[in-house]
Amino acid sequence: MNGPDPSRPCLTPESPPHSRGRSCPPSDQLGNSSSSSATTPATDLDSAVQDNIFAQAPSETSSRPLPIPAANALRHLPSPPLAREACDGGARPWPQRNCCDGRPAACNHRAVSDVCASLPEKSFARHFLTSSGTFPSAAEILKKAAFFNSGNRPHDALLLCNAGLEVYAEDADLWNCKGVTLRALGRLQEALDCCREALRLDPGNTNALNNIGVALKERGELLQAVEHYRASLVANPHQPTCRTNLAVALTDLGTKLKQEKKLQAALVCYTEALTADPTYAPCYYNLGVIHAETDDPHTALQMYREATRLNPSYVEAYNNMGAVCKNLGKLEDAISFYEKALACNANYQMSLSNMAVALTDLGTQQKASEGAKKAISLYKKALIYNPYYSDAYYNLGVAYADLHKFDKALVNYQLAVAFNPRCAEAYNNMGVIHKDRENTDQATVYYNKALEINPDFSQTLNNLGVLYTCTGKIGEALHFAKRAIEVNPNYAEAYNNLGVLYRDQGDIEDSVKAYDKCLLLDPNSPNAFHN
Repeated sequence: MNGPDPSRPCLTPESPPHSRGRSCPPSDQLGNSSSSSATTPATDLDSAVQDNIFAQAPSETSSRPLPIPAANALRHLPSPPLAREACDGGARPWPQRNCCDGRPAACNHRAVSDVCASLPEKSFARHFLTSSGTFPSAAEILKKAAFFNSGNRPHDALLLCNAGLEVYAEDADLWNCKGVTLRALGRLQEALDCCREALRLDPGNTNALNNIGVALKERGELLQAVEHYRASLVANPHQPTCRTNLAVALTDLGTKLKQEKKLQAALVCYTEALTADPTYAPCYYNLGVIHAETDDPHTALQMYREATRLNPSYVEAYNNMGAVCKNLGKLEDAISFYEKALACNANYQMSLSNMAVALTDLGTQQKASEGAKKAISLYKKALIYNPYYSDAYYNLGVAYADLHKFDKALVNYQLAVAFNPRCAEAYNNMGVIHKDRENTDQATVYYNKALEINPDFSQTLNNLGVLYTCTGKIGEALHFAKRAIEVNPNYAEAYNNLGVLYRDQGDIEDSVKAYDKCLLLDPNSPNAFHN
């Protein structure tokens, strides 16, 4: 055969399908949507799209609903009930209250004494109730119980609430305080019962309405929780805690609806959430997730930006902005957002993975314009963020092969298959290097491994045909050349190699047809034109 060898195998270049530079998926991301039960970023966080890893909404890492302690904004409390109790053979009212401070007089009444005596002897509650010689007012008991709750001493608070309710059985705020305390102890149903009793005694009790909403939300009854938060705001439109809790519950409800593919209903919930609390960052985050998933990337970016304005440490939002920019082909912008995410949390795995993907893609992009050396520096930087990223090793192998540094290329191809045993392209390219070094046995091993992973890998089929041509196994060579054309009818190089095989067999007519087909597909093919 005259002229250049028409059957020279070609290295598989790193192409978009072979560049394993995909970002990880989005929490409730996309991230996905964030749910308010997480910290400030949902998965849906409880809220991160899917070619790139979006953050899922942190459970979104939004804030937990806040119970309103019973000691907040105490109203004028009712006088102690005039309940009567059999004592010494007769019914007596509770002791008269001191006119100066509203407390009952000395604890000399049998019923009051029994309340105190029922408490553990060395308990703080008993000491508080008996230390002054007079039984405290409901307001004082409420204040002390709230103090115990704030100090993570719910058992002491519960003792006080129970003692207080023995005396002030009709006090709505004490019932509400007991509900808050029981919730802190994990006794959710009892907490609900107490708050509902408070509401029965005082139907407009904002704190009780809010705290019922908190307990219902913890039980996953989001619709009922939202109803109670709304009622709480009707009773007191200026209560910020209720506004935030309503925004949290509506955001979580929106995330739930989004997961059920009810996007319009989810948008309604998010919109109402922002009406309740325009500063609630996870709601903007989840709106960003919805717009990203419905192919509205520019609105998604606006929502994510607002989320990060309200919460400058919102790592999931920065990650998702990076993912959106990468999908738009703006790799440098994507890298900038991933850097911001990692500045907030240097160990955030989703952004570490996405950064490695973006840097690898940027290396592949810049390799065409700035050469292999520039690409190598970016691939190595990608591996700083994710040392297990197979595509970065694979593309490093391609770049080193372009620079004729074949030993380094082989090392990186080996690392690529170590971290991704299904990287058929790396096995193919190792086969090419060994074939060029006339190590045909090793080349055959690698080509066969590539075909085990992808039996329709046309480049490997063609390269095996070339290898068998070089070793004189014409029958095997014909089989693989035809298979390459079968799986990829537009593979010009395979037609050229088939023409060589027909020519070597003396079948000039079929040989010319194969060369003509090659030139039809690739008019600039020098081998087919020469042959």
